[in-house]
Amino acid sequence: VGELVTNAKVGDRVAIAPGFADPLSPEAIRGRDQMAFKYGIYGETRNGGCAEFVDVSARNLMPMPDEMSFHDAAAFPLTFLTAWGMVVNRAQLRAGETILIHAAGSGVSVACIQIAKLIGAARIFVTAGSQAKLDKARALGADVLINYKEESFRQVVKEATGKRGVDVIVDHVGPDTIADSLSSLTKGGRIVTCGSTSGGSAEINLRQVFFKSLSILGSTMAPIGDYQELWPHHCAGRLKPVVDRVFPVLEIAKAHEHLESRQAFGKVVVDTSSWG
Repeated sequence: VGELVTNAKVGDRVAIAPGFADPLSPEAIRGRDQMAFKYGIYGETRNGGCAEFVDVSARNLMPMPDEMSFHDAAAFPLTFLTAWGMVVNRAQLRAGETILIHAAGSGVSVACIQIAKLIGAARIFVTAGSQAKLDKARALGADVLINYKEESFRQVVKEATGKRGVDVIVDHVGPDTIADSLSSLTKGGRIVTCGSTSGGSAEINLRQVFFKSLSILGSTMAPIGDYQELWPHHCAGRLKPVVDRVFPVLEIAKAHEHLESRQAFGKVVVDTSSWG
């Protein structure tokens, strides 16, 4: 621990905010550090995502309650910060509004369901490819469950809302869903994305976008100040990551295979303190 660090000491149990930027950059000074030109993420733009030891800035440290496991602490920051950036900052979901969340089994969508519930969404629609995942999504607060392998989410939303559509859609699937997602929005609706797992290019109906006054919003992470706001919700148990499986570091290949199998619900954790 650096001699000028005052918020942590050797032996403290801490979690790490995954994003970093020059704290003196104009964006960071304005409280929008995730928009800084040299913004980065541990394990993505800087090595250390699966390392035993990594050096981080003191401003990225958050104290862990004694009862919190390191697995839960590791599974929380990236997905919930991403979800908060989408649902709260960009889409600005309000209490009483409706939201459709695709890929309910993903770590980010698990976080989005809980955040939407915390905000007070009137109805939370979710999609997934198995009943097991849908049942787990219901336990987190989802109201309308849609198995996309068996029915059209566009049709379900249309019928459930009396043709009105939903206010907000979280869609990080991309080309496979974007057209029907736009059709499932009400006038003035917002669709927000943090990824595109089914490809990078898609066709959209621009007439639909301007006629219905729709907003298509991109989102990457959220400011570190939001992490400081989110963390107490985690410590109090109001927001919790779902850890699907934990693998020792020597089985990291198996962890990736499990993730790629699309059987996981929530987060897959690699424990660098466990060697199997």
